[in-house]
Amino acid sequence: MIVFLNCGYPPTDGSRTKGYGALKREVGVQPKKILDVSEARLTELMGRRGIVQDVRAERLKEIARKV
Repeated sequence: MIVFLNCGYPPTDGSRTKGYGALKREVGVQPKKILDVSEARLTELMGRRGIVQDVRAERLKEIARKV
């Protein structure tokens, strides 16, 4: 759930669903998969879904490290 909440901006269910879907399809949502992918790739994926994509990519890495 926490990954889903950080996958879209503006923070609406629609933007989050699209961002989460792209992450799940292209990388995976398991912590190890998020940690294994480059931050640049995460930024690219999050960039398709609104602004502040670099911040969201950093947050996804941080979340993956903590779980």
